[in-house]
Amino acid sequence: MDDRFPGGRFGKPDRERHGFCIRNPVCTGHRASSTGPAGITLVMPPVARGFEFKLTAESDNVPIVRRALHTLLAPAGLPAERVADIVLATTEVCANAVRHAYPDGDRGAIRVEVTIVPDGEVTVIVGDHGVGFAGGGDLTMEVGLGISAVLASDLRIESSGDVGTEVRMTFTAPS
Repeated sequence: MDDRFPGGRFGKPDRERHGFCIRNPVCTGHRASSTGPAGITLVMPPVARGFEFKLTAESDNVPIVRRALHTLLAPAGLPAERVADIVLATTEVCANAVRHAYPDGDRGAIRVEVTIVPDGEVTVIVGDHGVGFAGGGDLTMEVGLGISAVLASDLRIESSGDVGTEVRMTFTAPS
């Protein structure tokens, strides 16, 4: 169990630490409660606030990222259109990493880290240890990154042939 994610790594409740409590005054790992039948208070587990994982840079793994994002973002109360934008932007960046980071057929990894802060801002970081990004100029001219740059509130790329590429996207909370 990763203690950074009280709801379990992919939003599944950790039954040992955050199962359904019945009037447990010392449990602080829950966010919402409701009164059920016979006046019993049920305290629900929190919504996960993020995840981080590594996958091999293969096209078959991009849908895994998409499903994990939906699993994280849908219960967080974000509008469906916002979730779709974040998922599309992240999918495009992951697909670019799969296509371009390891051109010599190396089976490298991509790292995906997603964080939701309480005000609804979402940060997504996609990184690899590939050959680096030689792009420059207008990101909107790059198909995948262009889509991501338009959808994200902020997109930053740090890249070097020695350490790979990290794309950081921030999606501000809807106003």
